[in-house]
Amino acid sequence: MKYVDAILGYWGGVFEKLGPLELLLGVMMFAGAWVLYQAHKGPSNFNLRHLIADPVTDKVVLEKAASLGAFLVSSWGFIALIHYKLMSEWYFVGYMVAWAGARPLTMYMAKKGDANGPQTP
Repeated sequence: MKYVDAILGYWGGVFEKLGPLELLLGVMMFAGAWVLYQAHKGPSNFNLRHLIADPVTDKVVLEKAASLGAFLVSSWGFIALIHYKLMSEWYFVGYMVAWAGARPLTMYMAKKGDANGPQTP
């Protein structure tokens, strides 16, 4: 019984610190995960495995897995900065450049490589 009281006491302390913003964030995260799961198991072509694996070979691609991990960690950090009121314009600009600018930069580099012809060592 002593262990049960210790566990309940710990989790009770955690839940006492949660405010409405944290609860809303938790509900939104749960709802987002549920929507992704429903889309994954539905009749559409959406597959969660394609977030980290090549859709053709179905093998895990290190770059995709690292990109997903970095996105999740940086997004959580972004939320933490806002929550602790440490957010500045520079963090916001850096986050937007990192995630919104990555795709256009990749496309530009691919086109630049095609324009120069095949690369030979």
